[in-house]
Amino acid sequence: MRLKEIAAALFFLVPWPSFAVPCANVGELLQTEEPRVKELVSHLRPSEQLHGITLCNGSTLFKGWVFLGRVAGLDPSQFVFLFQEGKAKRAVAWVSAGGNSLPVPACPYGSKCGSMMESGQVLSGDVYTWRDIRPGQELVIVWYPPKK
Repeated sequence: MRLKEIAAALFFLVPWPSFAVPCANVGELLQTEEPRVKELVSHLRPSEQLHGITLCNGSTLFKGWVFLGRVAGLDPSQFVFLFQEGKAKRAVAWVSAGGNSLPVPACPYGSKCGSMMESGQVLSGDVYTWRDIRPGQELVIVWYPPKK
């Protein structure tokens, strides 16, 4: 088991080669990359700084992010992993099929929010428009996780 965790961590920390198999559309990107990202995020250790992961569409996620840890005390079907990106906190979250949805926190900066990123996005970079992270659906990058 230890070897699997080390391999997964190295797999995530090493920059991906530019010859990754390209994906044809957003659906293929989500179907291919979400399971890979979930597996890798699940095996990170606190304080690891990430070199990023290049997705099949050529975009790179999590570059320079530092893993802070998994949020404890949630329903077993809910997965929330906290990161530090510069001075900001970020979260990567999903809910297993059959679980209880999780609310996507709103931007906490009042009138500034109109010029800031939306509260969440999916791996493709598209805005996550649902108010809750739905069971068995998308992995969501949460830009404004609450402090608690």
